[in-house]
Amino acid sequence: PEGTLRMGRPRQDRRSRPMARVAYFFPKHPLRQSSKPSSLRLALVGGGLHNGLLSLMFLSRHPQAQVTIFESSVKVGGNHTWCFYQADCPIELFVVLRPYLSDCWSGTDVKFATRQRTLHQPYYRLTSSGLVAALSDLQLRSPTFHILTDCTVTCADEFSVTTREGTVHRADIVVDSRGPDAMAQHFGPWQVFLGQHVKLSHPHGMVRPLVIDARVDQNRGLRFVYVLPLADDQLLIEDTYFVEHADLAASTLRSRIAEYAKQHHFDIESVISEESGRLPLTLGGTDPSSAMDPVRGGYAGGWFHPITGYSFPLAARFACLLSESETRNDFAEALTRLAVGVKSQNKFLFALNRTLYEGFLPKHRIGVLEHFYRVPEELISRFYSASLTPVDRIRVFLGMPPKHVRWLSLAHATWTR
Repeated sequence: PEGTLRMGRPRQDRRSRPMARVAYFFPKHPLRQSSKPSSLRLALVGGGLHNGLLSLMFLSRHPQAQVTIFESSVKVGGNHTWCFYQADCPIELFVVLRPYLSDCWSGTDVKFATRQRTLHQPYYRLTSSGLVAALSDLQLRSPTFHILTDCTVTCADEFSVTTREGTVHRADIVVDSRGPDAMAQHFGPWQVFLGQHVKLSHPHGMVRPLVIDARVDQNRGLRFVYVLPLADDQLLIEDTYFVEHADLAASTLRSRIAEYAKQHHFDIESVISEESGRLPLTLGGTDPSSAMDPVRGGYAGGWFHPITGYSFPLAARFACLLSESETRNDFAEALTRLAVGVKSQNKFLFALNRTLYEGFLPKHRIGVLEHFYRVPEELISRFYSASLTPVDRIRVFLGMPPKHVRWLSLAHATWTR
């Protein structure tokens, strides 16, 4: 799951070794540029992952295009890390991102009360600093690319962006990707997390990320701990919850991370950095729009996984497909195709979310996730990238259902929607 936002930069030896182990998955070849380079003017509101990837891909294919990012903070990229599997990132985008990735591991582990499993797909880590470095290098190569920081946008419409000072910037296409904070009032479930990048007093011995450790107390709701090895004596430990109310105190999550570390003999010497957040999840009604007045991108535009909150695969798909556009009409047609595909996936994912939150008590929801991990690894990969096939959807429901299903509540929720 979106991993929700990882932090910190590992030592140099840790950065170089893992990437070499899986480099053969990605042949080195130049990015194919369009035979008819676009000269579109793009105004991108928000300097996060979504617009960052779109800038990198669009200017890689169309060096003559004019692209401007408007970011209200003093720097782009925020303070995040995005982890992703090999299948989440199209090859053409990976070629662009590869020099800026912090880590790669050959697989990941998941652990439940009665099930443990290793997934063998390579797993990568892109930090905010890596994204900033990629955009900075793009500025050096492309005189038509601009980043305006500390620049608040007060109005964004189909063909223009207006800043706080009253300056109007004209564009052929405006993409507004201002993130979860720009969403309407939210009444659904939440993903709540707090992660700490810690230095240990002795090596931890982990070789792969533990992306789900569900062997923790489940009384508050679906909960797992995420552990990412950043160096021989450094870890990112994140406590993650999927709950109806985003009211968990940061102090509570810190104490639970300390308790988890003690139980697993991780002797924390110091906390290098910390990040917390909450991501709105949905039971329905947040499909991306294909409207162009302006284009709604990012989390606020509905380009995220409804169950996990994971946004990297859709952001990558968005950037790669739309960057092929040579005209505004091309852009609109590509956006429509992409939105239709996501809506088709969401219809099934919304149903799964309703099953999880309305068909099970909070303490029993982890059993649904454990039950899901019985399926083939390829299906798990397609689930997280929101690219399930019709056969996958049938396969998810084959066999005995998870224990503790509340059939009456589930039937009522199904028939009243």
